[in-house]
Amino acid sequence: MRSFLGTLSSLQEAAIYYYGNDFIEAQKALQEAKKAYKGLRIKLLNLSNIGERIEVIDIDPDIGERDRGYVVIIEVPQDLYA
Repeated sequence: MRSFLGTLSSLQEAAIYYYGNDFIEAQKALQEAKKAYKGLRIKLLNLSNIGERIEVIDIDPDIGERDRGYVVIIEVPQDLYA
């Protein structure tokens, strides 16, 4: 899995799987991630929604310059790393 701007560390609790402006492509990436990463929490977030954008920035601050588009994130549930 790769971050928005680089390779991920295996110790991270969440990561960006996909970033793009096309909603249909984002939905495809969401379904792909759900198949590949069973047991992890997968979300599709809209960067034009400020609450969702802040959630994405907490994962990867480099995406803070973007204010539109869609992001698929993958999160490790707390019970798996706590």
